[in-house]
Amino acid sequence: MMVRAGRLYVGSARVGSAPDAVMEDQKSSGTGGGMPVATTWTTHVLNTEVRDPSILVSISSDQFTPTVNGWVEWEIRSYTISSFGSRLQNITDGTTAGMGMLGNGNNGPSSGATSTGGAPVVASKAFAIQYYASTAPANGLGLALSQGTEVYARVKFWRTKYARIIDGVVDSTSYDLPYFEGGPEPGWTEVPTMFSPAFHSTVRVSPAQCQRRLVRQF
Repeated sequence: MMVRAGRLYVGSARVGSAPDAVMEDQKSSGTGGGMPVATTWTTHVLNTEVRDPSILVSISSDQFTPTVNGWVEWEIRSYTISSFGSRLQNITDGTTAGMGMLGNGNNGPSSGATSTGGAPVVASKAFAIQYYASTAPANGLGLALSQGTEVYARVKFWRTKYARIIDGVVDSTSYDLPYFEGGPEPGWTEVPTMFSPAFHSTVRVSPAQCQRRLVRQF
């Protein structure tokens, strides 16, 4: 995680601005999060797109599929579960894209916890947020507040973009062009995360530094 020009970045994605898409597990007012499955990695409900103005993500059967590469951050709630974890699972490839932090709750006195995490995602792959619960209490996936729509999980998505490197310098003109859908066109490469035309307009980088990095638009 780093701050550049007053903007917060995690890896290659800028997270100091509004996400490009937001997805949630929403339930009607007064409806609890439900009983978890104990000691088994289980896909969490994800049923509502809250924000997606550019139509970059689709949801189906609690899985989401981005149309472009990007970065996601998630958070899910638990209640009276002593050990509660989460992960981002690449369903298409059968691999784990990232692990979330452990949440610890109690049942005497009763308390809740949140598991959060972040990881990169790949275009056209199906992903799911999965949880691991040490026990399966009633409403272990969250208590209802009964004051409006209940939210028990939230996933935020930021897309990444490409820019041209000319003689080792980030080209500001190409950097400001619209996002590519998919990979870079011929002659284009990925911008190193530590450089951008807005922050280091004259920094020169080696070809090795220009590989396998993505950067978000300022």
